[in-house]
Amino acid sequence: MTASPKLFEENNQKINESLKLYESRSNLLSVLRFILFVAGVFSLIWAILKKLPLFYLVFAVIIIVFIVLCVVHGKVTAKLKYYEALLNVNSRYIARIKGDFDGLFALVCDGLKRRDEIEAATRYASGTGFYRDDHDYCMDLDIFGKKSLFSRLNVAETSFGRRAFARELLGLGANVRSAAGIVERQKAVKEMASRPDFLEQYQATAMLGNMKKDPKALIDFASEKKPAKSSHIALAVIQYCLWLVPIAALIFSPSNVRVCVLGVIIVNLLVWALGIRSNSYYFKAADGMPSQVSTIHKLYSLLESSELKDEYLCSLIRGKGGKTVTGALSSLSFILFFEGLRSQPIFAFLLNSVMPLDNLICFFMGKWAVSNGDCLYSAVSNLAEIEALMCATQISFVCDVSSFPEIETSESYDDNA
Repeated sequence: MTASPKLFEENNQKINESLKLYESRSNLLSVLRFILFVAGVFSLIWAILKKLPLFYLVFAVIIIVFIVLCVVHGKVTAKLKYYEALLNVNSRYIARIKGDFDGLFALVCDGLKRRDEIEAATRYASGTGFYRDDHDYCMDLDIFGKKSLFSRLNVAETSFGRRAFARELLGLGANVRSAAGIVERQKAVKEMASRPDFLEQYQATAMLGNMKKDPKALIDFASEKKPAKSSHIALAVIQYCLWLVPIAALIFSPSNVRVCVLGVIIVNLLVWALGIRSNSYYFKAADGMPSQVSTIHKLYSLLESSELKDEYLCSLIRGKGGKTVTGALSSLSFILFFEGLRSQPIFAFLLNSVMPLDNLICFFMGKWAVSNGDCLYSAVSNLAEIEALMCATQISFVCDVSSFPEIETSESYDDNA
């Protein structure tokens, strides 16, 4: 294969056109939101001053349209950020092909202003954290550093993907690879080399996910498979049953309904307050988890819809037992949505006053870990392997000429490399 920046330069033009389109849409929606906001405030004030019920209806309609516009604007903004990331990724390919390391690292640090952020991004992209003084060839071959093999080939945007690629460069990826194993990986790299569009989409998605730190808390939580205490589940059932009291009062003693409702709320708040400490394991584990789960889910969604044919790649993408990774993570994302709600003090107070929210979240988080804990660990490991293969694919793009060597084996063990 022969490297050429032409394809990526043409891609830059297409991406810039998409950027302009979404920028214009975003600006238009911003103006419409402002107009609706002003109109809403005016209609509410007018309704109050003039005591016109019709304007209350107008205000309600404006609020609904405003919320819809906010949702649409959010999706347009997400697309805009995606194309900005895609442009950055595509431009890095051009810099790699041209051997322009200064341009490459300028793109890596694009948008960063603080010195410590720039230094961290530079270290991250150059792989200097993987440098080993005691390694046979690490220094001699410039494996890591600004103008190094790692810098030029690395397209992994997750911490575990970078580490997997660094281990491959250091010869730590496997103790001994069979000829069949090497050929298997070659086939995977060949297919990826034919799909530069997919590689860029994956990298842009991973970049937006900001997975520069290991999801240690998430993996530890999944690996420990700790179910919620049965007493918490029993409490949740009792709390729900307590609402039968005000319902019964509504039928038999309507004058006591308010007292009964207040009593149930007080009991719920007491149970919530007393359970905060015992539930802390789950909520500490969930700290930062939603964004990590969301990113891994998006990456697997992209992989599962990529239509990659290679058998080895497909085996990495498939989940265990016929259950897809996205399917397993979807249920966890749903649970974490409610965990995100209760992380706000006001929402936590209001929701736990009417239902056993904390106990339910802990119960379903524990249930998910027991059922899908192994799935998560293997999912992260497989992503790391896929990203290491993506990095190996870069040789097809950045080197003037590249080829796949044919592997032959000898009956004599000493003759095999």
